[in-house]
Amino acid sequence: MTSLHSWLGMITICLFGLQWLLGFFSFVFPGAEMSARGSYRPWHVFGGLAIFFLAISAAQTGLLETSIFLELGLSQEGLIVNFTALLLFLFAVGVGLSSVLPRGRY
Repeated sequence: MTSLHSWLGMITICLFGLQWLLGFFSFVFPGAEMSARGSYRPWHVFGGLAIFFLAISAAQTGLLETSIFLELGLSQEGLIVNFTALLLFLFAVGVGLSSVLPRGRY
């Protein structure tokens, strides 16, 4: 655990496990009350988005770390890494927008 990439990845994995356990006991477990489910739902959504953006950040820092370590620069491999990072960023923006914009009822 010597880089930001490894720290972000470990935090993401730990928070994902915690989110999974809390979600299981709140939504799947038959003993949970409906009022508790309703009060936990916004926190569950927020936690899911936070974990998603942490995972994107871990992937971005991993790509950057690899690019710097291999000294890719503007080579063909470097352009592929940069394009992948850009697509990850656009994917994160799309997911963020789709989760916060109001949904129409169809």
